[in-house]
Formats: sequence, C-alpha cells, structure tokens
Amino acid sequence: MPSQAHQINQLANKYVPWTTLREIGNLSAVKLTILLPAIGYLIIFNENVIEYLKLSPEPGLDSQSSTISIRLLTIYFGLTFVASGSLLYTIFCPRPVRLYSTASIFVGSERDNLGDLAINEIRANLKDSNEDRYKTLAAAMQEAWDALSRNPPVSPAPAAELRRRDATLIMQAYYCALDEKAPLARMVTALLFGLGFALLAIPSVDVFW
Repeated sequence: MPSQAHQINQLANKYVPWTTLREIGNLSAVKLTILLPAIGYLIIFNENVIEYLKLSPEPGLDSQSSTISIRLLTIYFGLTFVASGSLLYTIFCPRPVRLYSTASIFVGSERDNLGDLAINEIRANLKDSNEDRYKTLAAAMQEAWDALSRNPPVSPAPAAELRRRDATLIMQAYYCALDEKAPLARMVTALLFGLGFALLAIPSVDVFW
C-alpha cells in the first residue's frame, strides 16, 4: 500500500504542480498582498480608523452592535490567506519554475549559458531524486557521456552535438523535477489561495444578492 507521503506526492503532482500555482503566485497583485495583513491589522483594529472608514452595516445588523464590519473582516482574512499562500509560493517554488512557464522556455533561455560544471551538478541532483525516472535518465546520459570521453571522435562535432542533446534532456528533466518539488507545500499553497479567493468573493456576491 502506498505511504501517505507518496499519496500526497501523487495528488500534488496531478492537481497542483508549481507550473499551475505560478499563474497565481506570479501576479503582481498577489505579491503585494504579503504586506497587506500587517497593514490591515493596524487599520481595521484601530478605533479611530474604524469610525472614519466604517463600511455600511450588514442587512438586518445594527451598526452599533458590531465594532468592525463583517464584510471588512471577510476581506481582511481573505487577503491574509492569499498573502500566506503567496509567501509559501515565494519560499518553496523553485526559481527556474517561477521565471519560466515551461521546460522548453527554460532550456532555450539557459542552455547556452550553462557550462559542463553546471550540467554535471544538475545531473547529480537528478540522480538524488526520489523519482526513478529521473535517476534512470541521469544515469543513461552519464554513461553516454563517459563512453564518448573514453573514445573521443576525430571530429569535435559529434561531441558538441551530444553535449547539446545531453544538456537539453537533462535540463528538461530537471525542470520537471523542480515542478514536482515540495508536494506538501504545493498542497498547502493551493489551499490557502483557494480559501483566500473564496472569502474575497463573498462580499462581491453579497452585493448582487
């Protein structure tokens, strides 16, 4: 029977890879929410500001019966959840996934800038991966490169072509591995984003009902 950690990993990989979360986490408005909970706390729990910025009371609710509007609290906690998700996204989402939306774009932008040392480091990271498919690919690429090193061709062209192909495959696998990194953090981030946007939608729905 699969372990609980393995089940979480499978669910996270299927429904909330980092490439999905980046569509929300990279939005400028979402990034700005990190600062809002602290500022909002100082505002909505300040009695003088409450009197100055008091929102219209809820239907059927006496304006004197509650110091802080329920609608305002809903918005505040919605922003707090979104901010918490944004913070987790910033901390745990790997930088290549934050910067590049697909593996192809990552490879096209970075491949020619990486030397053999960087490629070997990426290959070593894949060998240490928890996923067998990444370990197998890294080992196969290493064997091919070692074989070429033991029997170098007369012309440097085949070696250069193999290195380019090797770098492409390794970088694509590396991006996919990063996309599946930290499954628990991805699940929690998705949950926080979902709760936050659901709370923020309540005041808008309330206006039209």
